Amino acid sequence: MNLHLVDIMRQIERSRKVDREVLIQAIEAALISASRKNHGSAQDIRVVFNPETGDLVVYLKKTVVKEVQDTWNEISLEEGLRSKRDAQVGEVIEISMLPSEFGRIAAQTAKQVMLQRVREAERNAIFEEFKKRQGELINGAVLRQEHKNIIIDLGDTEALLPGREQVPREFYKTGDRIKTIILDVRRTSRAPQVVVSRSHPDMIRKLFEMEVPEVSDGVVEIQTVAREAGARSKVAVISKDKNVDPVGACVGIKGSRIQSIVREIHGEKIDVILFSENTETLLASALQPARITQIDLVEAEKRATVIVKDDQLALAIGKSGQNVRLASKLIGWKVDIVSLSKNQEEMRKRAEEAFLKTAPALEKVPGISANLAKRLIEAGYATVAAFLGVDAAKLTEIPGIGAKTAEKIVLAVQSYLPEPVQEKTEQTAAELFAGLEDTGDTAPKAEKEVKAGELFAGLDRAGSASENDPAEAEASRPEGDVETPGRAGPETENNDEDQAKPAEGGEAE
Repeated sequence: MNLHLVDIMRQIERSRKVDREVLIQAIEAALISASRKNHGSAQDIRVVFNPETGDLVVYLKKTVVKEVQDTWNEISLEEGLRSKRDAQVGEVIEISMLPSEFGRIAAQTAKQVMLQRVREAERNAIFEEFKKRQGELINGAVLRQEHKNIIIDLGDTEALLPGREQVPREFYKTGDRIKTIILDVRRTSRAPQVVVSRSHPDMIRKLFEMEVPEVSDGVVEIQTVAREAGARSKVAVISKDKNVDPVGACVGIKGSRIQSIVREIHGEKIDVILFSENTETLLASALQPARITQIDLVEAEKRATVIVKDDQLALAIGKSGQNVRLASKLIGWKVDIVSLSKNQEEMRKRAEEAFLKTAPALEKVPGISANLAKRLIEAGYATVAAFLGVDAAKLTEIPGIGAKTAEKIVLAVQSYLPEPVQEKTEQTAAELFAGLEDTGDTAPKAEKEVKAGELFAGLDRAGSASENDPAEAEASRPEGDVETPGRAGPETENNDEDQAKPAEGGEAE
């Protein structure tokens, strides 16, 4: 019995995690190599090992002959009878041999083969173990730094943390304990290479599973994670139990749970939002804290256009576009952020372009005579499209066109023009006073000297009256704004000119 060999095998099995059967195969391969070293490489050799007692026996096959010419493969009849009583000439018999009979060179060969087989088995065991744990969170200690890569001690083997998988602005010292996830396991000529990461989005997922019991139990599910390592992450969660708030469970009381995760990733911000199957709802939540005005989706292209007010544009985009990038990653769509004013301008331009394609000729507009159309064409207004942005005052600059005629022209073409986009809903005090100054010297002096208090009071009364009673709104207007029939004003000369030239202006109609 060789119990010492059995104890060594058990120790190797425990410490190096090598299977017992693999060890037995390694011992047999080592003895076969040693036997061939002693008795020739062409011999047929069989090894029998008893794992309970540790006994080893090597069997060599030889042919029984009367006269031995090849000592490696032949045996005399006399020697054959010692191994087998009924041995006959020409018969192939097995001769037993103990490992202690091997020479020094054969023993060295057995040792090398044994070590090589054990190392191979150990590498395979490590590879299979970490391959099964791929994607898991693991603890390790920093060993050293090689260029931009960090070597981490995992106990059984070493792991590689490449520079691209590190978090920007994180620094590691020898001996630091850090958490990483197993990203990949590769076979190499030496030990298996375990590649780990700290910047992968699954790092956030695994930290939530570790810190939040509802996530590890499966009551709360993390649907998607978008991350820019070292800066900010967005996590969309959903609950299988209607009585469990998924966002509250992840944040914890006074943020205790999420703060533990933030400390582990060195202060990286985390936004936890409620997941929704509705893309618009999910996108609106992902772009928080910005308030969304409108979302337009193109399902075929997986493209979303988000319209926000001008004061919300910076919030929606985020610092260096971070907020919109994370939202895009979270929902898997391409997201464009557009301000409300820019969207209205684009809509106006599209309406104008569509109008320009369909606008009729000027002479075909009802209410404009042939003579008037000819005069307008000579002044550069050849089509209805030319009247975009033109008011009655501008038309009065044309010789022979008075204020009344200009008003009729504007009314005639107004139904063909696109509706103007109202970009402002309120006037500032400065604009109101500027409006007073723009009335010009032709306005009565009383209109220019209206007090600010009376002006704002009039605006307030007009605003409230317009919502309730038009008559009351008219009555509440300031005295200087009341239109008096027959009042002399800047239009008097144009009116007289229009009456003096009915044939040329086309007002006879």
